[in-house]
Amino acid sequence: MSGKVIVFNHPLMTHKLTIIRNEVTNTKDFRETVSEIANLMAYEATRELPVKEVEVSGVVDEAYNTIKATGKHPPENIFITEWVTEGAGGIFVRENEVARMC
Repeated sequence: MSGKVIVFNHPLMTHKLTIIRNEVTNTKDFRETVSEIANLMAYEATRELPVKEVEVSGVVDEAYNTIKATGKHPPENIFITEWVTEGAGGIFVRENEVARMC
């Protein structure tokens, strides 16, 4: 993902940006909306994240009958962090790193 620019032009994103730009938005709503924007950015930025197929078992009825199905998991060596400020925001997706959140 290094060097890749992602344009966030989804209607939900533009709606959220309108909320934080509005002078009548209070601090609580501003902070909550910025967090929602960060989540939307994370979804979009990880759209092409490589995944591996896994097999899972799940209960399907009251008699505890199970079925086998396939699912998908992201790689175990991936770290995703996000930040958003009034002027800029971004997502880091790094492989083979361990980070401590402060």
